[in-house]
Amino acid sequence: MIYVYINYPNSGFTIHRSASCPQIRVSRKEGQRIIRINVPDQNEIQATFTKKTLKFASTKELNDLWLEISVELPELEDGILSFIRELLGTRYKRLINAPVRRHC
Repeated sequence: MIYVYINYPNSGFTIHRSASCPQIRVSRKEGQRIIRINVPDQNEIQATFTKKTLKFASTKELNDLWLEISVELPELEDGILSFIRELLGTRYKRLINAPVRRHC
């Protein structure tokens, strides 16, 4: 499983592989938006990340998002994240080329 923090104003994706990483607790806030993906269904993922209801903005409520991606192969988890990054990048230009960092 990977835990991915998406930061919109400071455009970036941070990947955590350890659920016990202290940085996860620090970055999660009350009412945090979390999307869990456990089936690599391309159509379902595309529908989720192209919806106009999933928004990013420079406000406390919309400036970030956590993804929890849990599928059988780590390579597939990384592929799903790349696909999501591409989908988000079609609506949010600052996310298409945002850096992807591996934290733990």
